[in-house]
Amino acid sequence: MAVIIRQSTSFEGKRHRVKAYRSVRPVTNEMKRQAEVLDEFLARRMPEIKGEMDKLGLLELRGKAGVLPLWYAVGQRLAFVDDPTIVPPEDRAEDRYIWEALWHHAGDLAPGREKKSAGTARDHWRMCYRLPRHGRLERVQAVGTWRDWFELLESPFVNADSRILDWVGEKMKAAPKRVLRSLTRTLRNRFKNRETRDVLTDDELWGEMEECWQKVSAMDQGDEA
Repeated sequence: MAVIIRQSTSFEGKRHRVKAYRSVRPVTNEMKRQAEVLDEFLARRMPEIKGEMDKLGLLELRGKAGVLPLWYAVGQRLAFVDDPTIVPPEDRAEDRYIWEALWHHAGDLAPGREKKSAGTARDHWRMCYRLPRHGRLERVQAVGTWRDWFELLESPFVNADSRILDWVGEKMKAAPKRVLRSLTRTLRNRFKNRETRDVLTDDELWGEMEECWQKVSAMDQGDEA
């Protein structure tokens, strides 16, 4: 499937926004037709999500320190990307264009203008989508702020090896309050500039992460003392 992206281009001395079909595969006429259907869906659904956030009183949290409940709720509603009738399963493995397309329909729901990170591992909408997968709002909010979770989810070492995020998710189910930032930074110090996915076995990786957890736990106990 292809995805429609709006690009800025110059024509006769003026800037114009034009549609472009993007896919990791050669774009066929059928893929263009599917892209138009998806584009129409996004044009309806994103304003609907914005309206739902407004009714819940969450939209006013934009730009504030306690914004996590807003982006968590948005992430719950972005689960439509997992619907095979909307996004074919074969396209989920390479999904950067989906996230980029959301910016073109987000309107006032967006945290600001489209970022250079649109469509990358650091894409705002991608982060929203991933957040609810780590527990109920109360638990996610207890262990860290939106900035703390963003720092974890954008980390190259996390995106390079899914086992690390799986392990963190399990730990956060019963973790102390506000521990996520310390854990992320401890893991980063351990794994930055290292290849883990094809080098460490599950037992080896788990062992190193448990060492990080013990270090963070000791720091947390020290703070309480």
